[in-house]
Amino acid sequence: MSNIVGIEHDRVTNTVSTDFPGYSIEAENAFDIEDFKKKFQINISYITERTANFDLIGIDTSIANAFRRIMIAEVPSVAAEHVYVFNNTSVIQDEVLAHRIGLIPLKVDPDTLTWVDQTVDEKDRFTDDNTIVLSLDVVCTKNPNAVPGDNRPENLYRNSNVYAKDLKFEPQGRQAETFEKTPVVPCDPNILLAKLRPGQEISLRVHSYHRK
Repeated sequence: MSNIVGIEHDRVTNTVSTDFPGYSIEAENAFDIEDFKKKFQINISYITERTANFDLIGIDTSIANAFRRIMIAEVPSVAAEHVYVFNNTSVIQDEVLAHRIGLIPLKVDPDTLTWVDQTVDEKDRFTDDNTIVLSLDVVCTKNPNAVPGDNRPENLYRNSNVYAKDLKFEPQGRQAETFEKTPVVPCDPNILLAKLRPGQEISLRVHSYHRK
């Protein structure tokens, strides 16, 4: 039982570790890499486009957590890095809106892009080989065909809610061919970015590239 981590409805138990992974009263304290390789197992339950479920067997909690942190930090992804706001009359501040956009994962294979060379001058740094450009141009207006008695904003107004799916891919250079079969879209299209009312609008451009 000393090697079993308990997963309960409100907490995780028995996560105490030592300086010697695999330590127990009956065993040798020193860490043996050959012994570890013999006992360590990975059982994969399933892998989908967005998730993976697997068990790490024969590994100390601290090392398993280190693997988790490495995967979070090192797995490449493509997401917004620069947001250029031209007009934003919504109640959401520019910085908050940019932060929300930066949290939207894009359905892009990172291998289709090269890494941005940060040593290159900024005016030449971003190209069609390393950068995805998205645009967001939304204006809220009254709905002339609103159903009487229905006071929901989505009935009274057009574009009352701005979602991740409203970000539009603007192909640059050869990108129209590169992404012809796999258009660039948000992985989660219904992420709410802002709420608008008649007269309010948002106009911006987004530069997205490799992030890890």
